Amino acid sequence: MKTFTFVALVASATALDANIKFMNWAIEHGKSYASDEEFNHRLMNWLQTNAAVETLNELNSTATFAHNHMSDWTREEYQAILGRW
Repeated sequence: MKTFTFVALVASATALDANIKFMNWAIEHGKSYASDEEFNHRLMNWLQTNAAVETLNELNSTATFAHNHMSDWTREEYQAILGRW
């Protein structure tokens, strides 16, 4: 039971840390969302981007990858501005 409680606390702390990072990013980029549903959708997109950024930074010692104003976009939204459907 103690192990489960510890794991749950670590998972909660990690989720809270990710939410704080997302909120700081959203403030930095002037993001606002019309509903809780949109907020959650954008958070999930940002978390996927964040995982990719972290992985790329771990694998590459010659470049640094980071977030930008499009980090909460879907792949389709990004491809649309490139003219790809």
